[in-house]
Amino acid sequence: MGAIRFCSGSNYPQLIGELRLSHFLMLMAILVFGCPPERTVIIECDPDAKVTIDSQQVGTTPYTGKLRWDREETIRRIQVQASDYEPKEISLSHLIAKDAPNPWRHSFSLERISHALPIKVSTNPPGATLTVNGEPAGQTPRELFVRFARESSKAAWGAAQIRAELPNYLSKLQSVSYSEAQRGAVNLELDEIRREVTVSFTSTPDQAEVMFGDKIVGLTPCNVTIVFSRERGNLPWSQHPIRISRTGHRWKRPGGPVAKGDVSPFTSSITLDDAMAGRIHVEFEPILFVQTHLHSLEFTPEGAKRTSGLYLAEVSDGETSPNVSAPTQITRAPSGALHDTRIWVVPGSYDVVYSLPSYPSDQQDLQYNLVMITAAGQTSLTNESYRDMLACVSADGKFIAFSSNRLHATTERMSLHVIALSGQKGLARLTDSPTSYFDLYPAFSPDNEWVSYTTQLFQGKPPVWMMKSNGTLPTQLSAGTNAAWSPDSKRLAFVKLDEKEFRQIWILTVDGSEPPLCLTTGKSNHDWPVWTPDGVSLIYSSNVAINGEGDNNFDLWSHRVDGSQPPIQLTVNGSHDIRPAISSDGKYVFFLSNRGSRPTLPDNWQIWRIQLK
Repeated sequence: MGAIRFCSGSNYPQLIGELRLSHFLMLMAILVFGCPPERTVIIECDPDAKVTIDSQQVGTTPYTGKLRWDREETIRRIQVQASDYEPKEISLSHLIAKDAPNPWRHSFSLERISHALPIKVSTNPPGATLTVNGEPAGQTPRELFVRFARESSKAAWGAAQIRAELPNYLSKLQSVSYSEAQRGAVNLELDEIRREVTVSFTSTPDQAEVMFGDKIVGLTPCNVTIVFSRERGNLPWSQHPIRISRTGHRWKRPGGPVAKGDVSPFTSSITLDDAMAGRIHVEFEPILFVQTHLHSLEFTPEGAKRTSGLYLAEVSDGETSPNVSAPTQITRAPSGALHDTRIWVVPGSYDVVYSLPSYPSDQQDLQYNLVMITAAGQTSLTNESYRDMLACVSADGKFIAFSSNRLHATTERMSLHVIALSGQKGLARLTDSPTSYFDLYPAFSPDNEWVSYTTQLFQGKPPVWMMKSNGTLPTQLSAGTNAAWSPDSKRLAFVKLDEKEFRQIWILTVDGSEPPLCLTTGKSNHDWPVWTPDGVSLIYSSNVAINGEGDNNFDLWSHRVDGSQPPIQLTVNGSHDIRPAISSDGKYVFFLSNRGSRPTLPDNWQIWRIQLK
């Protein structure tokens, strides 16, 4: 055991008496182990930090102070901590302190765990409202401090959530990392998802109706604000269907109408590019023609077929022909109510007999009834569930002959029948041939001795027949249809197809004394001939003329039967004039026409009358 050393200047007996027991024990330790170490400690830190020794704050860096280790097990704990930095701590034991230099220097370098970085936040376009981590942060462009944090120096930095919001743009949320923030600037590209554009709508002429969807937004000239939208910036902008219309006018397309009789308004889908041009101008032109439907029954060897054809109609109902005057509408049938019908003028009057369709509940088997229109109004001549049609009136005005399926109501076969025009009950059958499918277009001879008609056989082309008024002595005359008697009852005008399938008008003598004569020629159709009361001319319908839309349309024509003069065009309206019938005094021609139609009356078929000059 080593020698006991005494501290210099100490008197052991005196110390024993003066010190308490604790001091005595400490003194004994010193005697055994020597004097406790004491060091001047210098503490430095980057950045400056608070210094805590053994949980007691003693100052801030740079710090200089004395530390003493009284026992071997003594450990002095030194901690430095600064705001936004991770604290650090060291433990200094008695053993280490004993051999440490004096002064004893300790240097610390702290790692950030929280940092507010200056960032210049901008958006394209500017003026967006900012929030950073859910807190309001003003409007762009703006320089602001954004705080980043992490749990420890070994952990990753958290990101800042920067949101930019601007009216008409998609809200943009961007996560900005610590390293990105250190660059000092963040730019957010905003996606435009809504744009309001004011467009000027004009037209020639003006006062056209501008519609978006089913909503009227103004009359030209007018300014309309259009809203375009999209869900994201990489998607196309919305388009808006638009309709610009003007009553009585149609869109004047640069290349002309898409179809004859086109009456469509301007329709389009307005794109953003269209709207950005700032102005949309539409040219209109007056509607002169419209498309109409003509419904009818077509009789073929395969049966009766319901048909519907498109025909141009001039919206004007007037006549500029120098050969006729006073066009007058006779019927006022609702749109679609009047079908293609044969017209017959009652001799000695201006009353007209024709057929009207009726509509059974199942709408399958179309039926017709005979009617007569007089100055007093319309009178029903038949009113039963049959097809009573294609009527004619005898020269003495007493009887009506017509085609009907009365004998074969369960089939399509039609035969000829006679009733009294006076309305007295009684029905006489004229035909019922087992080889005939349809007996059509009866016509009394002016002397009331004969009836001509057309037979549609089960096979082949239809021939023209004649028989006695009582139904006897049927005689086949020629292939053809739509026969009409001359006033002297000696000749028949009828229609027959030529070798090129055009309908031509022929004349034959019923006794066969002269060869048949073809009155018309050419690449046009000529149909529905009737004789003038003097027997000099035939009035018929032909599509040889061309109307204002460049379409061949049927007009009424007059042609001398001796061929001494060229045909004379009676109507030039440009509509579909067919089925002429002449009054017994030769003053008026009645006919079926779609003239005066409107886009709102696409099936405006009526019976008209013109006066011959």
